[in-house]
Amino acid sequence: MADFGRRTVSTTRHEYVLDSPTNWGEMCKAAAVAIQEMPVRLRDFDDTLLVEAGDDEVVIYWEDEGE
Repeated sequence: MADFGRRTVSTTRHEYVLDSPTNWGEMCKAAAVAIQEMPVRLRDFDDTLLVEAGDDEVVIYWEDEGE
């Protein structure tokens, strides 16, 4: 018989949205704001701030558990 546990994790996604296409300077500004608003405990990880680029918008985001 397998030993395992079960859990449910809720996350809150914080998004910073730019129209696409956009320039690098605007992306850097949005990323800087996102990092400033991110909890200090998340800033040390390389993969906390993520970017999704689509045809209509660029989304810079980070996720936090249990907010």
